[in-house]
Amino acid sequence: MGKIELKEMKCPSCTAPMPVTGQSQLECLSCGNKSVLIIPNDVNVSKYEANLKGDKKDAFANIISILVNSMTAGNYNEAYNYCNKGLEINPNVV
Repeated sequence: MGKIELKEMKCPSCTAPMPVTGQSQLECLSCGNKSVLIIPNDVNVSKYEANLKGDKKDAFANIISILVNSMTAGNYNEAYNYCNKGLEINPNVV
């Protein structure tokens, strides 16, 4: 799975661009609002796919990809929903 980099996000208070510089806490240069950036861990999904076959394996890999993209984009509700979809396919993920 390729690594996605978040270069910029919008301030949740004033929607001004907030450059992402690798730190987990960002401060808006326009309004001073502080935001915490959650960065997903790099997870080796292949060990969780080992017991899946065919379509289930492909669906699981796709769901994990969308989950990581959602977290990286800051859409945590969507990420949570895809996490649950992944667990429906493979409840053995720890």
